Amino acid sequence: CGYSVEPGSGTVAPAGGGDGPSVRVLRRFAFSSRLRRMTVVAADRAPAAVGGAGASPSPPRLWALTKGAPEAVLPLLDPSSVPADYASSFGRQMSLGRRVLALAYRDLGPAGAGGWEKSKR
Repeated sequence: CGYSVEPGSGTVAPAGGGDGPSVRVLRRFAFSSRLRRMTVVAADRAPAAVGGAGASPSPPRLWALTKGAPEAVLPLLDPSSVPADYASSFGRQMSLGRRVLALAYRDLGPAGAGGWEKSKR
């Protein structure tokens, strides 16, 4: 995939020191069988802004990244972003005996904005 995890740092970065963006995991909310999902809060590290060498990097942003059972993730989604065939699509895959995960993200704003640290889930 072109990315690797830097041991001990929680950072996922382009393999071989490439120029692509990297992400550092700040907090993991472990999988909960009751909630049927897990989430990480991560900060992106964008490459230098357009403008070439010497350009300052974009300020990092925080992201909540979630994976879980499609029916458990659905209530967390913005209804306008849910495809019309969401339920039928994952239902069909499940009826074929396949494991299905939904992936979702939320932009939490600029790093340092605070507030997310107190979140329990």
